[in-house]
Amino acid sequence: MKTALEKKLTEIELVATTADLWSKAKRSYLGITIHWVNSETLERELAALACRRMKGKHTHDVLAQAINSVFLEYHIQNKICCTTTDNGSNFVKAFR
Repeated sequence: MKTALEKKLTEIELVATTADLWSKAKRSYLGITIHWVNSETLERELAALACRRMKGKHTHDVLAQAINSVFLEYHIQNKICCTTTDNGSNFVKAFR
């Protein structure tokens, strides 16, 4: 069964995302948000897509796979115009 967000995302043509990786108490997390413009009100809207625990090394390939997994889960892989991250080498290489 689709969530309200998943239903809404099927109607949206173009989105932008953000991704960040951080550590707290020797645990690492990947956060991904999504942003779009409401076609009726022309207001910006956003939602949190994921806050997932990342185990092991944060190499570019592990990071790219985790981000792509979230994009595929929400069926937005062909709707993303850009993704904003920090300039960490693992993010830079993951998006090449």
